[in-house]
Amino acid sequence: MKLKQADAELAAANVKLQNAEARRLSQLPRSERHSSFTAPPPEPTKEPLLVPMSLVPTGAAAVSAPILPTPRLTPDQVRESWWWRLTALALAEVFASVLAGAILFGCWEWDKNHNGIDDRLERGTAPGKI
Repeated sequence: MKLKQADAELAAANVKLQNAEARRLSQLPRSERHSSFTAPPPEPTKEPLLVPMSLVPTGAAAVSAPILPTPRLTPDQVRESWWWRLTALALAEVFASVLAGAILFGCWEWDKNHNGIDDRLERGTAPGKI
């Protein structure tokens, strides 16, 4: 009974702590919202990493070298590395939208009766026609 009561008190304390952290973060600007709670870093495993057989050296060159795992990037580091690519994609999308709009405007402007034939060709005033 006391164990369940202690667990309930611990859960209530955790809820109060999380609510206090949420209030603290809600008062900060979005760019500065970083939680003070951090997940504990994963413990390194003693098991060897799996390596594809094509990368395993054979013969005299078969020296065991430690394989280091790649570091895990933070969200800010990912944003910094992708900023230029995403900006370029956004500009390309804007350019494509403007180009498509100009093409549609030209189609609508030169075919006002919407029969699929250019109005200049229907009237006989196309350039190059005598």
